[in-house]
Amino acid sequence: MNEVAMALWAMTASHHQWPIPPKEPVAVVRMVEAGKPALNPDEQARLRAALDRMARCATGRLMYDRASGFYLPEPKANCK
Repeated sequence: MNEVAMALWAMTASHHQWPIPPKEPVAVVRMVEAGKPALNPDEQARLRAALDRMARCATGRLMYDRASGFYLPEPKANCK
């Protein structure tokens, strides 16, 4: 019964109890000067090679990577 009461209270909380949204939106992208590429040619080549390798070596399943904290595509056994 406590769960029902708590759910009803949460659904009917007055607007004074709602969290206040931030005044300005949070930036989620890196600003780049006009006309300047975001990545230099070396970074672009490394990114392209990594994406090609992921597409070629992916098994279609995901695995959890503790180092990054993300789920990443599982690589095939002997794919380099």
